[in-house]
Amino acid sequence: MKKITIIISVLLAIVFRLHSQGIEIMLDEKNPKTYTEIVDSLFQNIDHRKTTTGIFYDRVFPFAGLDRFNKEKPDTSSYSHFIQAYSEINRAYTGRSELPMEVRELRRAIDRKLNAEGNIVPVGLLVYSFDKIDSHAFDKGKLNRENGKIVPGVSDHAELFTTREALVASPLVKTISGSSITFMVSPRWLFSNMNDKIRNLEIDFDDGSGFRKVNIGEEQMVSINYAKGGKRCWLSEWGLMRVKL
Repeated sequence: MKKITIIISVLLAIVFRLHSQGIEIMLDEKNPKTYTEIVDSLFQNIDHRKTTTGIFYDRVFPFAGLDRFNKEKPDTSSYSHFIQAYSEINRAYTGRSELPMEVRELRRAIDRKLNAEGNIVPVGLLVYSFDKIDSHAFDKGKLNRENGKIVPGVSDHAELFTTREALVASPLVKTISGSSITFMVSPRWLFSNMNDKIRNLEIDFDDGSGFRKVNIGEEQMVSINYAKGGKRCWLSEWGLMRVKL
């Protein structure tokens, strides 16, 4: 996953295109609304309750790119990307979020665990299905534009949405020193609305031992000794929920 730095100036109008729908969203100093508020206003005639997941991902600007994550090849995550992905899912709920804590609470919980356990690194797993507006909805006449608003062209609003899935995995730490590291896989750091699809988890910690099975149903410590330091990326892959460090 490429890192992207975005600089927003309050003196200039920022134009966002709502994915591939060709809808321009203007954010400037005269428009104090958030991206989510503007999207909700645009789609006010759409019944969000017709989503199958209760999560309407179009409501948030997709910096984490969950709608594209792992689609062409196993993609990479990081502590910052994982937190961003968690935040986007949390804010994309059309009703009350089912995630156990807000982003600030998540950061504090991670920090408390790291401070208490020292060199033990939690492994974060985000396994979610969510809904988006069908990218062909306008072409198919399922959605239309009328007087600056988006109106449905079908009676059953469930036809307007498509469901996507994303698996994001990352060590919940930015950096760590030392050649001996203990990773902790625990249900506490698994966030999912797809528990029925999680069959098993395999992780390659890049120590030369290849993939090893990890029991996601209970807390498990995995101690790894590295011969040398360096930067390692976490790759996520669906199927057996394989994760490569």
